[in-house]
Amino acid sequence: MFLLTTRVFAATSCSGGQYLSGTICHSCRAGSYSSGGTTTSCTSCSSGSYSGSGASSCTKCNLGYYASSSGSSSCTQCSVGKYAPSYGSTSCSTCPAGYFSAGGASSCTKCSAGYSSGTGASSCILCDAGSYSLSGSSSCKLCDAGSYSSSTGAASCNLCNAGYYSNKGATTCTTCPGGYYSASSGSAKCTACAAGTRSESTVSSTKCVTCGRGTYSSSGSAYCTDCRAGTFADEQGISSCKTCADGYYSTTGSSSCVQCVSTSCGVCSKTTGECTSCNVGYSYDSSNKNCSICPASYYSSGGTSLCSKCATGYYSLSGSSGCTTCSTSCKTCDQTNGNCLSCYDGYFMNGKICDTCPAGTYQSGGSCVTCPDMQYSLAGSTMCKSCSSTCLSCDKTNGYCTLCESGMGITTTTCSVCSAGTYSIANKCEYCPLGMYSSSKSSLSCQQCDTKCDGCDATNGYCVNCVTGYGLAAGKCAICPRGTYYLSSVCQSCGEMAYQDVEGQTTCKLCDLSCASCNATNGKCLTCAAGYGFDSGVCTLCGDLTFSEGGVLQCQQCSTECKKCDRKSGACTSCEVGNKRVDNSCVSCAPSGYCDLCTDETSDGICVSCEDGFYLNKDGNCQKCSDIHKDCLTCSKTTKTCLSCAGNMISTGTSCVACEVGMVKVTETTCDYSYNVIPKCQIADFVNNQHICTACFAPYVTSSDLKACNLGYTTTTYYDTDDHKLHTNMDGCVNQIDTTCYLCDFTAMLLNGVCNVKNEKCETSSQHGCDNCVSDVITSNGNCVVNTNCKYEINREIGTECLYCVDDVLCGKAKQNCETSHNEYCYLAVSGYHTTNDNTVEQCESEVCVISNGVITDMKCKEDKLLIDGVCTTNTMCYIMLYGDCIKCDSKQHISQGKCLSNSANCDNQNRDICIVCNNTINVGGVCTDTQSIHCSSFDKVCVICESGYYKDVDRCKVKTGALSDCDVVSLLNTKCVECESDYNFNGISCVPQTLPNETTKQTTKNEETQTDSHCEVSTTKGCLRCLSGYYLADRMCVKCEYPCVYCSNRTFCTKCDDYSYANSNGVCTEINALVSVCDVLMSTYRGCVVCKEGYMRSSDGSTCIGCDESCKSCTNEGNCVVCDNKFYRTSSNVTKLCSPQSELTSCANKTTAGCVLCESGHYLSNNLCVKCQDTCTQCYGIDECIDCVKDNVLVSGVCSHYTTIENCVESANNKCSKCDDNYKWV
Repeated sequence: MFLLTTRVFAATSCSGGQYLSGTICHSCRAGSYSSGGTTTSCTSCSSGSYSGSGASSCTKCNLGYYASSSGSSSCTQCSVGKYAPSYGSTSCSTCPAGYFSAGGASSCTKCSAGYSSGTGASSCILCDAGSYSLSGSSSCKLCDAGSYSSSTGAASCNLCNAGYYSNKGATTCTTCPGGYYSASSGSAKCTACAAGTRSESTVSSTKCVTCGRGTYSSSGSAYCTDCRAGTFADEQGISSCKTCADGYYSTTGSSSCVQCVSTSCGVCSKTTGECTSCNVGYSYDSSNKNCSICPASYYSSGGTSLCSKCATGYYSLSGSSGCTTCSTSCKTCDQTNGNCLSCYDGYFMNGKICDTCPAGTYQSGGSCVTCPDMQYSLAGSTMCKSCSSTCLSCDKTNGYCTLCESGMGITTTTCSVCSAGTYSIANKCEYCPLGMYSSSKSSLSCQQCDTKCDGCDATNGYCVNCVTGYGLAAGKCAICPRGTYYLSSVCQSCGEMAYQDVEGQTTCKLCDLSCASCNATNGKCLTCAAGYGFDSGVCTLCGDLTFSEGGVLQCQQCSTECKKCDRKSGACTSCEVGNKRVDNSCVSCAPSGYCDLCTDETSDGICVSCEDGFYLNKDGNCQKCSDIHKDCLTCSKTTKTCLSCAGNMISTGTSCVACEVGMVKVTETTCDYSYNVIPKCQIADFVNNQHICTACFAPYVTSSDLKACNLGYTTTTYYDTDDHKLHTNMDGCVNQIDTTCYLCDFTAMLLNGVCNVKNEKCETSSQHGCDNCVSDVITSNGNCVVNTNCKYEINREIGTECLYCVDDVLCGKAKQNCETSHNEYCYLAVSGYHTTNDNTVEQCESEVCVISNGVITDMKCKEDKLLIDGVCTTNTMCYIMLYGDCIKCDSKQHISQGKCLSNSANCDNQNRDICIVCNNTINVGGVCTDTQSIHCSSFDKVCVICESGYYKDVDRCKVKTGALSDCDVVSLLNTKCVECESDYNFNGISCVPQTLPNETTKQTTKNEETQTDSHCEVSTTKGCLRCLSGYYLADRMCVKCEYPCVYCSNRTFCTKCDDYSYANSNGVCTEINALVSVCDVLMSTYRGCVVCKEGYMRSSDGSTCIGCDESCKSCTNEGNCVVCDNKFYRTSSNVTKLCSPQSELTSCANKTTAGCVLCESGHYLSNNLCVKCQDTCTQCYGIDECIDCVKDNVLVSGVCSHYTTIENCVESANNKCSKCDDNYKWV
């Protein structure tokens, strides 16, 4: 026996796939791994991976395999219908519908067309016949109707051919049955053949065949049917046969009907044509099926009857349906024609008839004899009768009177006397016309009724009715007096509260509503209604706070405590604030008065707040605020508390106290230091509700309005430390302290603390004054002032000395007759004198003269002299002189610089160098010029006609050049062409040649080229007469219409606009967009509106829409509101043109456009307006329909009455008497 031992060595580190346990390395179990080293345990493989034992790492599962949990030693194969598409899968995914897989698959395979599968399939299923599928289908679809699949596994369905159809899921197509067809392939059903067509069932039909004539078919027919006998089909393709008309017949399958043979046949068989009934006047032979005519004196009613003989006294012609009675004058007659054979008495044979003797004759011996006068006979008479003895003549044919005596009238066979109400005229008694009468018999005329009558009795003339305004009495009409009115010919008295102050009226006027009664003849009030005051027949409504009980009382003042009072009784209906109603009067709620607010207006009301300036004490009285403290201004209205005090005092609530010195009031209850309120202020005050400063800290002083403290030292002021006031600096000082100036401005100089005003004559100065003067003054006292008359001067302390005078005259040194002298030399002598070279003054020979360089020049001559070149001379050509100048010369002379000079050549009248009138020459620019030199061919003082090629320009002729070359008339105002020469037209700028032959020199022509350039349609030598469309004529030129105007008559009036505008009545283009915004329906021309939008109405010319009044939501074209705007209303009982503001609906809780629909408490609704209930009523349905009363009132029959007015009622509550006197109860 051998013993095997293994030597174990202690380990400190393991290999991969092992782990260290103590000093021994162990292999990892399957499903885990280790990287070796000092690892003391193995790590489990994660899901999707596996390992064998001793693995140093895990391996991911292969494609088609998975490991769902960690620590797997192997991977599981995916089952059929599932797959694992990636390495390391933790699970397998199920194949979607339309796919399949075998076990261990890494992907699913798509089913082929004709196959399908559900989810997780291991294989695909073959589609049945009648169904199909595309590749990857989850199920097979049935073939649509009109298609089929005849085998399994179809990838698509085949369409049925035309003439066949199929239902859904069909495996084959079916032939259309007889009477049906399918025109195209893929039909789901066959269409029935229309009536009049057919299709056979033996073949597949792709269309229907039309039935021929004589046949018909209904819808869906497989064949055509022959028309039965008695009917026909005269067209192809009809759905029913037509019946033959009466007198016609047909056999089976006929396309037309044949007329029956016999015309005497009334009815024939429509299937055979044989006669079955005869026409009237024919006899029926049933054996031969024909008709024969009845002879004269026989008749037949037709049908199957035979001919019958006429009775005696009757006759018939051949083919008659009945017999006719012979003439009643015949005693016997021929039955074949009706001719008389013998006559009755009174008749005679007249050929084939029996005639009677006419009226007025009688039969005698077979002839007719005329009746004698005053006798008559009727037709067929054998003797004559006498006429009435009242007739003067009569009609022999009827015995009627034809002439009566005067005053009588014919009444058929007699003459009667005309009764009253009639008159005799032309043998008739005629009724008197309307408005006329006759009062006696046998009257020959009627009389006119009284003009006041509206019809009178025709027999006596009495009025039966009166004209309007007149009353009937005893057959007479009299005008209705004042106080009455006309009604059906009766003067009715005006009723109560009505009057009439004019005679003959049809109605009475209503007395004024202010009257209680009025005078029936003038309408003046006799008494007034309550609430109106009486004054000389006029009742005036009492004003606010006045009343009248009516009658003849005037309006009186209501109690002064009333806020409102009843106009009829004077009782207070509402009190002023702070008052209450007691016995129809108002008294203050506080016994002392001055109450501002009460608990209520009833007699139990107490004061809860006083008027301003008063407070409510414990006794309910109002006391003055000053009773709290004499300086208390305002206080609480309800308690004894002061709220504000006067002046600089503040309130402690119970009193007023002054602010401490140096402090001022900032609120009604607090003070603050004065300098905090007004900076630099030492003492402030509170006056008239604003802060003022009365003293500032030095050196500050108060402003003029005492609202600020300003520094006392400025460039114009300084602060006085003695009186603490502001004073003005001395003149010229800009920096002063007390009385000493430290700085002067530029106008002064500082000298010993004082500013001295600088002399403008001083050039330099010092503290001692002026050192050097600007002027010619030498000063030693600082004074630079010069005396007026002195030019050079010396100023000393002892006085001044003038060294040189400004004017010798003022200084008294001038010579006699010298006006201006300097330095004792006369520079200007007085008028009429001159200074000589040796400084003497001598008299001039002329009136005025001067001397210069020893030469004397005259300046003004005496009256008989003329001043020429400084010398007074005599001029013989001057007729009139004035002040040394000539003012009228000889006719050939003109005045120039006051003297006469000869005129220019050919000049008759000249002014200076300009000729005014030329002699036999033309005046050109004031120069007389011959006509040839200016190319003038005719002149009359001025040029009238220029030579050819020249035009007249003011006073000369100028050559025509440029645009004027072919111009005939040129404007002198702007040198532009006005009219062209003949053969040329004016295009507005220049003259262009005419293209058509001239008929006159002003021939109108058309020039296409000119039209293009000038836009003129018709032009003349004077310019354009008519422009092309789109242009208007202005100063004979065509100007384009301004956009958006397309056609216009001038610059401002457009007749047609572009597509986006229209021309209104003023010729202005208006954008359609602007009209569209207010118009619903535009005119077809876009020039106006047919129907405006809501809130607008059509203008009078229909060109636009104007906004309705603001109160209307919509309105008529006349501006009447149809629907009110949301903030306005109009009631149905008060239809006005416009709607009223809803703000006028007072006491309304719910306002609408129809008025109020819900009133506030204390008001009721009447015609959509709120009316106040009676004062004693808190809620009501109407003025006398109260449903709730105020306190102490009882509701009885819709009226609230104070309980004291109800007998035996002691107290009230809840609108009822709550307590009655003893032995009484409320029922």
